[in-house]
Amino acid sequence: SDKINGIHPLGAKFGEVLDIDARATNNLVGKSVQEIFTESNIIIAALIRENSLIIPNPSTLLSVEDRLILM
Repeated sequence: SDKINGIHPLGAKFGEVLDIDARATNNLVGKSVQEIFTESNIIIAALIRENSLIIPNPSTLLSVEDRLILM
């Protein structure tokens, strides 16, 4: 099922920051950060994996247990 942990507005001109579980968007699991950005212009600002904060690089692959901070 979908799991959105939070939506945080950045202001009318800047959009939102979303906090979601990767399993809520199965089409992201197993893809690299670069693939996701190229396909959708979504920026993965950070992810939480096994209680650790990770600032991903373009080759970081997403796992089903990741919690994603998207812009």
